[in-house]
Amino acid sequence: MALEARIAELYAREFEEPISPFRAGQIADLMLSVLGSEIYNQAVRDVREHFQAKLDDLEGDVYWPPVDDA
Repeated sequence: MALEARIAELYAREFEEPISPFRAGQIADLMLSVLGSEIYNQAVRDVREHFQAKLDDLEGDVYWPPVDDA
């Protein structure tokens, strides 16, 4: 997993402490369990906001004015 490799690189670079792939995986699992739902929920809110803006603009894009028969 890319996250595990990045965690191992971080520990080696910043803390001068190599960690095993297993330990890096445990840290990645903890990060995902703590942050995963927040990140997912924020993504859902962002997508909803994006589509709501598109829907709000839809009437102006496709509105056809009524014909005045007078």
